[in-house]
Amino acid sequence: MKELFFTGGTLFMSALTIMLLIIIGAGAYMLLLKPQDKVDEKLSLIKIFGLIALTIGILGQVIGLHQAFSYLGEVGSVEPKVMYGGIKVSMIPTMYGMVVYVVSLITYSVCKWFNSIKA
Repeated sequence: MKELFFTGGTLFMSALTIMLLIIIGAGAYMLLLKPQDKVDEKLSLIKIFGLIALTIGILGQVIGLHQAFSYLGEVGSVEPKVMYGGIKVSMIPTMYGMVVYVVSLITYSVCKWFNSIKA
């Protein structure tokens, strides 16, 4: 896991990890709150942070692909094995962003369900 973090690029992977921690913290906070009238507005922030994480992951992939194609343009020709490895590495932030987004949807659903029970 640690190897994937550094391979995927510390900038994007760190941003995604921060988003994940915010989502989990917000979910825990929402579970501890008493039901309120505006709970849906606060819960929607969890989904918004998940979407931001997904967008950051896709941005990380696009930047990684741009770097790979720039390198290919400089060198001229590269073995397919090397190119496939670069594409594989560029997908790591996107996969992590998708995982964070799924966690945000699960957190949102659990909090919404739990708040409907408390009401």
